[in-house]
Formats: sequence, structure tokens, C-alpha cells
Amino acid sequence: MSKKLEANGLWESSRMMLPQHKERIIQHRTQIHYIIKQNMKMSGRLLLNV
Repeated sequence: MSKKLEANGLWESSRMMLPQHKERIIQHRTQIHYIIKQNMKMSGRLLLNV
């Protein structure tokens, strides 16, 4: 029997990603980066105002 058909080999060997999924992953990472950046700015302002 082929290795791809054993256990979960069929899915584990798959490297396909739909363009919509890739685009959404990039959008999500950008949003996370923006939120973290905003939180860092806010925490810096709070520390400066003390």
C-alpha cells in the first residue's frame, strides 16, 4: 500500500493552500501586528503619565 494512504499520510503530505486562505492569513497577521503596536503605544503613554 502507498505511504500516502497509511494513517493520516494523505493529509500530512498535502501542501496546498487556497489563495483566499493565504490572503486571510496575511490580513489576520496584519491586524494582530496593528493591535500589538497600539497596545504598546498605550502602555508607553500610561508609563509616561505616571
